[in-house]
Amino acid sequence: MNKLRHPSMKKLANFCGRELPSVTASIQIVKQIADRQIETIKEKLSNQCVFFICDESEYKSTNIVNVMCGLLSKPGETYLILCKPVSAANSENVSRLVDDAVKLIGTQRID
Repeated sequence: MNKLRHPSMKKLANFCGRELPSVTASIQIVKQIADRQIETIKEKLSNQCVFFICDESEYKSTNIVNVMCGLLSKPGETYLILCKPVSAANSENVSRLVDDAVKLIGTQRID
């Protein structure tokens, strides 16, 4: 969000006749958009069999765990549910994040 403070962004906004939102307002807007997306994903996945994919990546020496999910009936269509930095991508952290993703989309577990 600090990119909004860059002089070129301010110049672009002035050229378009708009004011840039504050960083705080931008964060709120992003949260609202993310919440709407999660609700849309929940609706698509409700009462269906789903799968989860967990992936680890590294960005600027920070380990990041990405949790994606999709419908078993449409395996080519996946949704990013969580993307969190972790100290280490060990089994404890990964299983916790997958559990968080399951709860986030409201999926029922089948034993």
